[in-house]
Amino acid sequence: MANAHLPLPPVWAHADAATVRHAMQQTAAEHVLLTALGVRAVDTPYVLGGRRVNASLTPVALMHLLPEQDRPNRAVAVVTAEAANTTWDGFQREMEKLKVKVAKVLVPDGRTPGEVRQIIDEVAAQIPPGCDLTLDITQGFRHFPFVMYALVLYLTSLREVRLRGAYYGMLEGFSPRDKSPRPIVDLRSLLELPQWFYAVRVFRDLGLAAPLAALILDLEQDVRSRARREDNSRLHREASELCHAANALQSFSFAYGAGLPLELGRAAKVVVENIDRMAHTEPAQRLPLASSLAELIREAAERFAFPRDIPPTGEWKTRIKLDDDELERQARIIECYLNRSQIALAVGLMREWVISWIMLRDGRPDDWLSRKAREDCGKRLHELVDRPERPSRGIERTPWQREFGVFWQKLTDELRNALHHHGMRKEAMMKPPDDLEEVREFWSSLRARKRCGPGLLEPGPRPT
Repeated sequence: MANAHLPLPPVWAHADAATVRHAMQQTAAEHVLLTALGVRAVDTPYVLGGRRVNASLTPVALMHLLPEQDRPNRAVAVVTAEAANTTWDGFQREMEKLKVKVAKVLVPDGRTPGEVRQIIDEVAAQIPPGCDLTLDITQGFRHFPFVMYALVLYLTSLREVRLRGAYYGMLEGFSPRDKSPRPIVDLRSLLELPQWFYAVRVFRDLGLAAPLAALILDLEQDVRSRARREDNSRLHREASELCHAANALQSFSFAYGAGLPLELGRAAKVVVENIDRMAHTEPAQRLPLASSLAELIREAAERFAFPRDIPPTGEWKTRIKLDDDELERQARIIECYLNRSQIALAVGLMREWVISWIMLRDGRPDDWLSRKAREDCGKRLHELVDRPERPSRGIERTPWQREFGVFWQKLTDELRNALHHHGMRKEAMMKPPDDLEEVREFWSSLRARKRCGPGLLEPGPRPT
């Protein structure tokens, strides 16, 4: 993400994790208003949420218009030298009337990259990790909102700051004689969008669902709190829809990370169903591009999902039929692991896929989840591997069996065992093994049915 390159604020740049956690615990109840002051103070009517007030500065109006439970208890004002001589004193007096602690951050105009960096450093140092944050971007230089935008992305993404609101007082578009109130617009969803973009992207490109589930759970908590305050049964139902979607994604994340293709198929099916319902809730619809984001999530999950409904309880895995469609679904999972360089998961599942492929080709699909049947099949495949210590027992293997034995030895001994034992061998493994592409090519030929299965495990002819 773009904000990954922003400088760490000096106060926290060298703090260890324990220090940051302690600071977050100490400041968990702190709610900061971050604003920039311009050089003019004009008495203006403002309106927000049906409430109206007159104030000479937008952040002062915002403090009066916010509900008491959403009102910050500390203010940080970004002030240039000119603003310090014009509007700062009036802002400070108004904050003191509201019993709000206030801090002034005197910054340069931001005319050079060095000055922009200085602004970010000094303002970030005033925002402690773990606090709540409300942002006002109405006043100050016109490029200040971009600076604030980047800073807030950093704080919310990497310093556990919770954004409560981002407001802009719409002063433009009114004639001087127009006395109608100026609306204060909440732009919070625009600042939250980059986090959603990132979460959807890592889900689509890497199969990581945890960031997306965490965002949905945060949204669910907000909706649940509002539902309790308003005693609103519809909001409670919609919060439940959000919770179901988050739970489905958490199940997906576990199954994908553990390399469990059947559990992943079921979890992906539930994700598809719940994302559709979640996207139609009122809280989700308030997020710009909500429908498009939901479509991306759905498409990413569908490639792994079972095509048919699976019974929700009982021994549901016994209802899954081993056929070419199921093998192809699992092959897509393996391809994803390979393309994403998740090699250990890929080769582990590839071994199990080959055993399932043989059981289907040999006409034994009904027993494909039996531990004994799968172990017996694996042992018979190991008999195809040429080993100096193993006598031939007078049986001549076919060229097909020899070729398969080489593939099986490379897949299981040289790849799977080395990776699943986490490199606990004398030989170092600093990159994917050289045999990986050869194994992948042979496996792809099995997947494309360019090789046949029957007869593979049958004894070859005895030499004459």
